[in-house]
Amino acid sequence: MSMCGGQFGRFGWKHHARDNAPLSRTISEARTLGENWEPLKAGLFGGKLERFNAVAEEYQRMVAGLNWW
Repeated sequence: MSMCGGQFGRFGWKHHARDNAPLSRTISEARTLGENWEPLKAGLFGGKLERFNAVAEEYQRMVAGLNWW
């Protein structure tokens, strides 16, 4: 069962930009800031960086499999 239930939207559409894509930037920011990343501090992903990393990995895999272009 997938851990990701989110819609792809902009993350999927702009994925081809790779390093400058919104999803890549969001993941990079979260990993750089770690436990100090505001969404984690607010309780997203249960406030756990490990949970975010697991979801981010699967979400990236799913977005990479989109064939929109």
